[in-house]
Amino acid sequence: LQKPFTESDLLNTIILLIPEKPEVSNPENTNLNLNDLEQISGGDEAFVIEMLRIFIRSGEDAILKFRQYSQITNRAGIVETAHKLAAPAKYLNETFLYNQLKKLENNSESLEPEEITNLIGVIEMEINRINSILKDKINEK
Repeated sequence: LQKPFTESDLLNTIILLIPEKPEVSNPENTNLNLNDLEQISGGDEAFVIEMLRIFIRSGEDAILKFRQYSQITNRAGIVETAHKLAAPAKYLNETFLYNQLKKLENNSESLEPEEITNLIGVIEMEINRINSILKDKINEK
């Protein structure tokens, strides 16, 4: 990672360096799992909180971009946004969100505009749900 870098770049780099988890058998699993993040933090709560805040901001940014790109039918922008959020979603064990993001990323060219809008709506609801949980966890710490 070269300077200057964004917080999002840092989070994505950390995620890439952590060994990949095996696939969860239930693709609808939406159980947030912070165990790996807490383990790599070495007990540094400030680090965990900052990583959670980064995910929250990344999710909120993704929602705004999805809305913007879907209005102007920018499929490349939609694909890029889905791709950037997929790794953090998988890392948090949010398999349902991850699968929806990958579906959007990999199939956006073949999906009808209405299907893309519906999929973005599902993704937005999931991001909001996860962000709500993460904000509660931050407040607990």
